Amino acid sequence: MSSASEIGEGCGSGGTYRSFAEYAWNKLSDGDDGLIEETTVPAHLASNSSPIPPARGGGQVKIEIKSASSTSTEHGNCDENKSSSLSPLRLARYALLETLNDENQSVPTGIQVLNLVLFPSSSLPLPVLGMDLVTLPGDKHLIAIDFQPILPPASSSEGEGESGSGSGVLFVDTEQYDYSKWEERLKEVYTKHVVEQEVLPWGGDIPPAASRFFSPYALWTRLSGSDDCDALSIIQKEVFAAFCDYLDLYLEMMNEVKNDGGGNGNGSKSDEVLLVEACTQGHKDYLDYRMTNDPARPMLKRLYGDEYTEDVISNVLFQMI
Repeated sequence: MSSASEIGEGCGSGGTYRSFAEYAWNKLSDGDDGLIEETTVPAHLASNSSPIPPARGGGQVKIEIKSASSTSTEHGNCDENKSSSLSPLRLARYALLETLNDENQSVPTGIQVLNLVLFPSSSLPLPVLGMDLVTLPGDKHLIAIDFQPILPPASSSEGEGESGSGSGVLFVDTEQYDYSKWEERLKEVYTKHVVEQEVLPWGGDIPPAASRFFSPYALWTRLSGSDDCDALSIIQKEVFAAFCDYLDLYLEMMNEVKNDGGGNGNGSKSDEVLLVEACTQGHKDYLDYRMTNDPARPMLKRLYGDEYTEDVISNVLFQMI
C-alpha cells in the first residue's frame, strides 16, 4: 500500500480529494486487519454526473458514493466469547464530488468535495469520525475533521478546545475497557495540527445546535487563495497530514477495541443497558441532525436533482438505524 506522503503528493489523477478517499478506503480494507467488507450501494445511487455548459468551460461534476459495513456483526448481538473477532466499526461511507474537464482531468478551481464518515457500533461509547473537505469556486475551502461525540453534553463538562462549549461526551469508560485513554492521544493530534501551527486557523463559531457533535479537538478551518496563501498546497500537505493522523488514530483505536474485545460487559446489567440505550439514541440524534441539516443538500439538488439527492442522503449517507 502506498504511504501517506506518496498519496498526498500524487494529486494528478482524479480530483483534489480523491487521494484522501483512496488513502482512507485502503486503510479500512487493508489485508487481514481490515475493518470493513465493501457492500454494494444501489447502482442508481453509486454515481452520477452533472454536465457543465460549454459557455462555462464544459466538463462535468461527478459524484461517487461508497459504503461498507463492518467485517462482522454488532458487539451487542453475539456471544460474549466471540467478541474479540468483531469489528467495532458499524459502517464507513463517503461521497466524493469532482469537477472534471472534457479530457476527464481535475479542475481544482471547481467543486471538489469529500464527505467521509465512520460510524462505530451503536452499542459502544465511541465517537463518530467525521471528515468534511469542501472546495468551492472562488478558491474557497472549508475543512472539518473531528472525533464527533454522539453522547449528549455532561452537565458540568468543560471543553479545552475552541469548540468546547456545548460539546458532547467523547468517551465513557466501562469496567471492561478504558476508552478515555484515547482522548489524550486525540489531544496530541489536535495540538500538532491546530495549536502548534498557523496555516489552519479556527474557522469561526459553530452553530449552537451543531456544537453537541463537535469535540474540543476539532480541526475546523476556512482557507482562501491569495498572493500570500496557496490554499491548494496547504490542502495537499498540511490538511492531508492532519487527515491521515486523525484517521490513523481512529483506526488504531478501533483495531485495539476489536482485538481486546472492548465492550460493555462485566458491569451491572442495568448500567450496561442504560449505556447502550444512550449510545443508540446518540446515533439516532446524530443521523437525524445530519440528515435534516446537510449543508450540501442545495448544491446536490442543483447538480443531480431532488429525487437523487434525498435518496442518497436518507438511504446511504445518513441512513437511520
